[in-house]
Amino acid sequence: MFKDRIGYETFSGRSVEIGDTVLTPRTAVLSVRLAGMSLAWVRPTAVLIEKDDRIERRAIVDITRLLQAGLLGLSTLSVIFSIAAAVRQRRERDERRYS
Repeated sequence: MFKDRIGYETFSGRSVEIGDTVLTPRTAVLSVRLAGMSLAWVRPTAVLIEKDDRIERRAIVDITRLLQAGLLGLSTLSVIFSIAAAVRQRRERDERRYS
C-alpha cells in the first residue's frame, strides 16, 4: 500500500570531465504521492571523483537542511518554554486568587 506511494531513490547526474578527472554528482530523491498530489524532496548527497583508475566519494554537507533542523529545534523549544511559562503564570494567579 505505502510502497507505491512513498519512494526513496538515488541518482547519478551527468558526468563532467576536467582534464584527467571525471566528476559525477549523486542525488537522493524522497517522493510522496497522495490523492492526485506528489511531493519530491531532492538533495545532493555526494560527488564521485574518478582519477587514475580510483574512485573517491566526497559527501556533500547540506547546510540548508542542517539550518532547517536547527530552526525546527529552536521553534519547538520556544513553544515548550512558552507553554511552561503560561502554565506557571496561571498557577501563580490561581494561588493568589484562592489564598
